[in-house]
Amino acid sequence: MKLFRPIATALLVALAISGTSTARAGTSGDCQGAPEARDVGPAGAPLLWRVDGHAPAYLFGTIHVPDARVLQLSAPVDTALAEAAALYTEIPMDLTTQLALSDRVTLPHDERLQDVIGDALYRRLTNRIQATLSGDQVSEIAATTLLTLLDRLKPWAALAQLALLDYLPDLAAGRQPLDAVLYARARAAGKEVAGLETVDEQVAAFDRFTNAEQIAMLHAALDELDRARRMRTTPARELVDAYLAGNLDRLNELLMDTPSDPKLARKFHDVMLVTRNRRMAERIAAIRRADPSNVQFFAVGALHLAGSEGIPALLCHEGFRVTRVRRDE
Repeated sequence: MKLFRPIATALLVALAISGTSTARAGTSGDCQGAPEARDVGPAGAPLLWRVDGHAPAYLFGTIHVPDARVLQLSAPVDTALAEAAALYTEIPMDLTTQLALSDRVTLPHDERLQDVIGDALYRRLTNRIQATLSGDQVSEIAATTLLTLLDRLKPWAALAQLALLDYLPDLAAGRQPLDAVLYARARAAGKEVAGLETVDEQVAAFDRFTNAEQIAMLHAALDELDRARRMRTTPARELVDAYLAGNLDRLNELLMDTPSDPKLARKFHDVMLVTRNRRMAERIAAIRRADPSNVQFFAVGALHLAGSEGIPALLCHEGFRVTRVRRDE
């Protein structure tokens, strides 16, 4: 069961204008044909869609990791971001918002994660994280601090740490994930920056899962890590490879693999994807209609762009023409 990965993707957002793009847009993705036909794209195509209008807007699918290959933007994405007058991420990336998010992912002051999930699962979780943090890449002080903070997290927030296990040393060293890099570039260029959701809206979605459901997902995440280790790979590596290939179908397969609990899978799909996709699509549509003369760049987790209930498809049904952007040849 792989439900832990999209949770991490959404969480770590805590962590989008005049002229036309020089990137070449494909003909798929304009509400013609099955949505799935749009999701593969040409090999290596960026997860970038153009929303046509008086001035275009762009939808960019992100993956929230500090991988150097991910941070090297393709030419179409780089051009689109440069054109944009405004960057919209899932939630605002400013310091005040990040501090508010940090407060919302922690348990009440008199509770500890170990008490919530039980000694055995907590020991399994900390052993896995501690093994990753051992070695020369992370100082002993940083490792101890991270493990201390872990016991203060809500179960779903602890779950996110597992999804980022490969990158914990990078994050501990201060390396920034893709969304934060986009935000820094936009701020440095004097662009408007904003979010499509509030912290309260995003955290409320996570909090709809009961402790029992979050514990089930923690068990599943650890089982998945054990499976990946036996296969001499990691979940993060599989995700990044699919992302770099521009294969949204493969990302969707990895993130939403059929779990042993179909009821929980449906709840996750409805709460974390369908409801939030509709909200973000409505707000993107409102921004486009209110300000059609400027270019906007919307950066959201890649899974929010997939399939018939993804943001591109929803915008199509709102009357916008949305096309997948192709890599320059």
